[in-house]
Amino acid sequence: MLDAVFAAFPASYTYFSPDGMVVLADQSGAMLRSPIALGPDAEDTGGIGQFRSVLRLRTADFPDGTEPEQGAYVVVEGERSMITDVLTDPRGWSDCPLALAPE
Repeated sequence: MLDAVFAAFPASYTYFSPDGMVVLADQSGAMLRSPIALGPDAEDTGGIGQFRSVLRLRTADFPDGTEPEQGAYVVVEGERSMITDVLTDPRGWSDCPLALAPE
C-alpha cells in the first residue's frame, strides 16, 4: 500500500537531522495534506484540527539506529521545511507534518 501512495503523491526530498549527523539525499516519499490536531491530543482541542503538508516517508530508508526526528529539516521539491512531529506507523512509514523552516 505504501508504494501506491508514493506513486500517487510522489515527492523527492533531502533530510537533515537536527544535529547535522544524518543527511539523506534524493529520497522518495509522498507529500500529503492531512488534518493535524491543534493540541497535544484531539480531546484538548475539541477535535479541532488544521490541514497541513505532511511528508510520508519510509522509516527503513534511515540508517540503522536512526529515525526521522522532530526539528529536522527537509528540502521537498526545492522548498525547505521543518518537521514539527513524527508519527510512526508499525507498517513501516512515518508521517512528518511540516512547517516553514526558520531563516
